[in-house]
Amino acid sequence: MARINLKKTTHKKTKDVVIKSAKDGNTYKSYVEDKQRYMICQNSVETGNYFKGHLCGNWTKVSNETVKTLCWKCTAHLVPFEEKIVKKSDKPRGWAFMKEYVHKDGTVYHKGIEQPELKGTLEITVIEKKEKVKLTKGQKAEQQQDILRQMGKLKRQHKKETRKTYAGKIMSQIKKLQRDLKKVR
Repeated sequence: MARINLKKTTHKKTKDVVIKSAKDGNTYKSYVEDKQRYMICQNSVETGNYFKGHLCGNWTKVSNETVKTLCWKCTAHLVPFEEKIVKKSDKPRGWAFMKEYVHKDGTVYHKGIEQPELKGTLEITVIEKKEKVKLTKGQKAEQQQDILRQMGKLKRQHKKETRKTYAGKIMSQIKKLQRDLKKVR
């Protein structure tokens, strides 16, 4: 019987550990792989300059003259991160599109543009919030059935219709009912 050679072909990986000492007295491990040198992060040693309480084991590509390196994760921890706090407007949604909006302090806006000469002359705009009515399963089912019945009638009309203009109008009504059906579901 012939023997079959089932060796996995992988690229050559050499772990020649080269240790160089830095000015601070610490030494950091490095190895060469495919003619490229890799070095471990400074935070792999507790006495490192940038040590923040957690040991890092990331290896970074470096040049042959490099003595120590700091990986991208540890560098990111050093940079202060400030969340941008967006101050929420005290104006209602869509106020800039209203023909006339009067703010609580009396400032008057016409289509989003402030009118300083009218300040304090008009009454404050009161905006009533629309309450969404939560439908029960039975009500949703009834609405779906009604919409489906209407769609069926319109589809039958569309098949019979020979004029393009009327057929287009019927199709637009069918599409509107399809959108309404999605809202109900």
